[in-house]
Amino acid sequence: MSVSVIVPAHNEEERLFYTLTSISQQSLSPQKIVIVDDTSTDRTGLIGALYPASTCVRPESLCGSKASAQNFGLQYVESKYVVAVDADTILRPDALNVMVDAMRHNPKATAACAWVMPLKHKTLWQKGRTIEYCFAFFWFKRVQNYLQRPLICSGCLNIFKTNTLRWLGGYPTNTLAEDMDMTWGIYEKHVGQVLFLPQAVAYTDDPETLQQLRFQLARWSCAYWQNLRKHYSSLWRNDKRSWGLVTVGLVDSLAGSLYYPIVAVIALMNWTWALALLIGDCMLIWFIAVLGARRFHMALKTLRFMPGFFALRLVNTFYFLKYMWITGIRGRTIGRYIKGH
Repeated sequence: MSVSVIVPAHNEEERLFYTLTSISQQSLSPQKIVIVDDTSTDRTGLIGALYPASTCVRPESLCGSKASAQNFGLQYVESKYVVAVDADTILRPDALNVMVDAMRHNPKATAACAWVMPLKHKTLWQKGRTIEYCFAFFWFKRVQNYLQRPLICSGCLNIFKTNTLRWLGGYPTNTLAEDMDMTWGIYEKHVGQVLFLPQAVAYTDDPETLQQLRFQLARWSCAYWQNLRKHYSSLWRNDKRSWGLVTVGLVDSLAGSLYYPIVAVIALMNWTWALALLIGDCMLIWFIAVLGARRFHMALKTLRFMPGFFALRLVNTFYFLKYMWITGIRGRTIGRYIKGH
C-alpha cells in the first residue's frame, strides 16, 4: 500500500538517526521518507542526506514551524497516504502497517493517530508525563474514539489521505498546534472520520528539564486557546458531537486547574477533608493509569511515578491559566515557535 513519511527537523542531530532507523525498520516499508531539514545549524541535514532510502530537502529560508516544514515536504509526496513523524519520535515496528491497514479497511477514514508514550522515564517530568499519557490515552482517547470524535490526531505520529490533506490546504499553519487544528477542521467540514489506533505506538522524547517543559507547555497552552477561539463556534454550528466533547474537555481542564487551589482553601478550614480529596483524586488517576500502563509492562512503576504527575499538574495549571488570560481572553499569542523536548 502506497505510503510516504514526512519528518520535519530543525537542529535534531541527537535524535534524527534513531527516528529514521525506526521508520526504515517498519514491517511495512514506506514508498518514500522525506526529511525536511528546516535550515538546521547542526548536522541534521548531513544525517538526513546520508541516510539510505530517504530524500532530504532543505527550504531556502526557515519555515519556522513544524506545520510549515511539513507542507514543504508534502510537495514531494506522491503516495495515497502520508504519515507525519516528529524527528524525536521512535515508532513501534508495526506502527505504519497498523495505520495503513486501518485506513485501507475504513473507506470513511481521512486520518488516524496512535497511542503516544514517553521515550524516557528518567526525570520527574518524564515520569509525570508517563502517568498523564497512560491516563489520557486509556480513558479520554478511547471514549472519544467510541464516539468517533478523537479530538487530537496527535502530531508526533499521524496519517492522512494525501488528496484530502491537500484539498484541506495542507497542515494548518495559523495556530501552534496543527494536529488539533486539522482534527477540528475535519469535523467542521465533514470530510471523513478520524481514527484512534491504540495498536500503533509512538515513543516521543518528552522534556527532561523544567526549562524544556516550560517551552512545551507554553506552546501547547497557547495553541489550545488559539484553536478554541478559531473553531468553537464553528463546531457548534457544524458538528454538535465534537463541540460537546470539546466543551467537556474545556470544563474538565478548568476543573483540573482549579482543583489544587480549591483543596488548599479547604485545607485552611478542614485538613482532613482536603487530605481525603487529594487521596481520592490520586487513587482515581492512578487506577486508570495502571490500566493503561499494563500493556507496556509498567503497572508496578506507576505508583513511583505519581509524584511526578502531581508536580507536572501544577506546572500544567500555571500555563493553562496563564494562556487562558493571554490567548483565550486577550487574543495574544506566542510570537515564535519554540519546540522544547
